[in-house]
Amino acid sequence: MKKQAIDSEGSIDRISELPQPLLHDILCLLSQKVAIQTSVLSKSWRYLGSTRPKLVFRGQYFYGKKETLPSVVDKALQRYHDQKLSLQKFCLKFSGFDSESIPFLEKWIPVVILNMGVKTFKLSYIPKRGYFSLPHVLFKSETLQSLYLAGGISIQTPIDNVILCKHLHKIFLAELYIEDETLKMILSSCHLIESFVVSRCRGLRNIKLDNQISLKSFDFDSYESSHEHNDTSIEINSPTLETVSIIFANCINLHKYLFPHLKSLYLEEIQLSSRLFDSLSSNFPCLEKLSLMWCHGFEQFQLSSRSIKNFEILYGGNNPLEAVIDAPSLVRFEYFGDDIPRSISFQATASEWKSKIDVRCDTTVDDPAASLWCLKLYDILKALSKSKISLRIRQTIERNGNIEAAAEEEEEEETYGGLCEPVVVERLALGLGKLQNPSSGFLRNLKRICLARKWASGGETSEEETE
Repeated sequence: MKKQAIDSEGSIDRISELPQPLLHDILCLLSQKVAIQTSVLSKSWRYLGSTRPKLVFRGQYFYGKKETLPSVVDKALQRYHDQKLSLQKFCLKFSGFDSESIPFLEKWIPVVILNMGVKTFKLSYIPKRGYFSLPHVLFKSETLQSLYLAGGISIQTPIDNVILCKHLHKIFLAELYIEDETLKMILSSCHLIESFVVSRCRGLRNIKLDNQISLKSFDFDSYESSHEHNDTSIEINSPTLETVSIIFANCINLHKYLFPHLKSLYLEEIQLSSRLFDSLSSNFPCLEKLSLMWCHGFEQFQLSSRSIKNFEILYGGNNPLEAVIDAPSLVRFEYFGDDIPRSISFQATASEWKSKIDVRCDTTVDDPAASLWCLKLYDILKALSKSKISLRIRQTIERNGNIEAAAEEEEEEETYGGLCEPVVVERLALGLGKLQNPSSGFLRNLKRICLARKWASGGETSEEETE
């Protein structure tokens, strides 16, 4: 026992020899709870966990407890302030039930921003009603690099019209209130912004990204989810952009400008025109992925691009789609829609590529249109025959829990007698739950137009190949 005590007393506390900045960097990689628990590791870490340069507070953890969120945050920030400690990250999330938090926010935001040199500032406020007006001092920080604001927050233009966030790289704004002029001032003053996200914010009508010299990523999701009430227009002229995602906008102007570095373009619920497709080759020379989800106005289009590798369409137009695609680098094409496209032709693709088709069939079992539907599907499969095809059919012809023939055997033979060999499909999925009658007329029709290597029923894939 004595020998052990001597060894224990004579042991070297190597952790204590590490410089404090390095210890703080280590603690920043841990959660706040674990960081505090590290106090048992050594004497120097006894108080280190409570002074690490990363503070995260969530109001939900204080429900039903004696200590309130404001009191805990107030004590922590007072300790940092008294010891003249700096902060790398400050994160606070609370709801309207913490209404007493508003006064202390107005007290501490200036201290965190101006005196503690915070680099990442996150504030999420979920109110019962109304907005919390963000102190203008937030935009006086010369150390701030990442800004995340969400919830019942109102961002107003500084009274002196001065924004000093010259090192700001990331902005995330969600479900808050901000007007065009305020956003314009922020963007024009912060030239190092690389990532900019605007999600479901009120007050915006005209967003213009003009010559943001560092912007690489832009994401926009409108507050209004219907075209009748959505009057937000977006104009982008930022040649450094690499990814763009826009959901629900009344008007976008992408075709006017050159985007030499753009690699990914995601558009959802947007009114498109042929001008976008006409400009793809010249204005988007490096575009690799194009996603068009529930967009309108492009029932007929021609796409020509030597750079596009992935092209996906989720189509909900009133008229069947007609498309001509010339994309020699294309390696993956996906189509999801209620209707089979009227026609799709591929003038050029990569030597090896994959396609995925997901369509719906709503004709009744006794409707002769069922056979016509299969013929339309065959035309599309033929256009994709040089690719590895994955096919899914939803709401397939069904009655009384059983799949039935769409026409008499003799009529089917006559209808399909002139077709060429069936197209090879790597995977065929039927949204039926279970194939209750594999010898049904509808399946016979499918086997006449496609040869499936793998079958799937109810979301499960079978390894068996059809004969």
